[in-house]
Amino acid sequence: MIYFASGMDKVHWVVNGTGPKKQVIGNNVIYLTRSSKTIGRSGYLLSRFFSILKYTTARKVLRSSKVDIILINDGIIEGIIGFILAKKNKKKFAFYLSSHFLDMDFNEFITSPSFFSFLNLMKSLLAHPFILFLIKNSDFFHPISEAMGRYYGKTIPNKVYPLPLCPAKSFLEKDPSTHKNIKKFDMVYIGQVTPVRKIDFLVDIAKELKFFTDKPFRIRIIGKIYRKSYKKKLEKKISRYSLMNEVELLGEVPFENVSNIITQSDLGLSILPPILAYRISSPTKVVEYLSLGLPVVGNREIEDQCQLIEKSGGGISPPYSKTDITSAILTLMANENDLKYLGEKGRLYILKNRTYEKLSKQLKEIYEMSLRKKNEVNS
Repeated sequence: MIYFASGMDKVHWVVNGTGPKKQVIGNNVIYLTRSSKTIGRSGYLLSRFFSILKYTTARKVLRSSKVDIILINDGIIEGIIGFILAKKNKKKFAFYLSSHFLDMDFNEFITSPSFFSFLNLMKSLLAHPFILFLIKNSDFFHPISEAMGRYYGKTIPNKVYPLPLCPAKSFLEKDPSTHKNIKKFDMVYIGQVTPVRKIDFLVDIAKELKFFTDKPFRIRIIGKIYRKSYKKKLEKKISRYSLMNEVELLGEVPFENVSNIITQSDLGLSILPPILAYRISSPTKVVEYLSLGLPVVGNREIEDQCQLIEKSGGGISPPYSKTDITSAILTLMANENDLKYLGEKGRLYILKNRTYEKLSKQLKEIYEMSLRKKNEVNS
């Protein structure tokens, strides 16, 4: 939306936050509604309550400014507010959805049963019918991936316009990975370290790799560790398999350092269990790896991930099995000369096809065409 706000186009943001109630940054006008200063789960609940205040602020914006489209990002409270305001003011209503929250929370509860994961599951069960209502009654439905569009868009085929994630501008401006003088084959995995992601599956793959190759290698796992008990479980498994030199749990890394680790690596891993929430997700890490010229191994059950790898030619997409993923990695380890070629192909594809600048231009065309049709009908 920052790229969208250019020329004659303007974006009004109504968000929770503290500070000056109104801020102007270029063509972006930001209106802050009250947000809780309390941290933790209670702070989150209070902030969600304060989201109701967005109705008054948004109504004032509609009265004082020219607005054609009301776009909502994920939230149910915000979605209902936006839907009501769009209908009352005869505006187009757009709804963006970033995840299948119900399936994600269900799998979180199955893999990590607790009182809080149960509450999250109950919350998602209550919210899901509202999400379906907002999708069905939107003028534009923006799923985070083409796969999600196909999954939800069966009843609204002419309203689905995917908005997939793209690499950050800082990634595109950075010098890509070069893959020269490999002494140790370095792999990187980026993602939350949670049981639902089955990070222990990566440890199993490392064990297989060590059995089949004498070449030194390392898998660095970057991501927030949500449960100390799961971290201990992973560390015990790493120790039991004698993989202390091959698997590193780095935890959270500052964003500015992530791109450095990627460019210092030889292969990016995006291995996700094929639950529904992941199958229809946007392949964030694959996009980031490829944008920095890093070839990828990512399992094919994640639909947009597989499509991206195959279209770009920037890696291999084996099935989600220990044998197939290990074989794919070994193939690349044995053909180091191919790494630079694959990385260059992947980066070139991202630069041409997967940037927020290009995506915002496509979104403008979609909105403008719809508004022209609306004006023609009204006239």
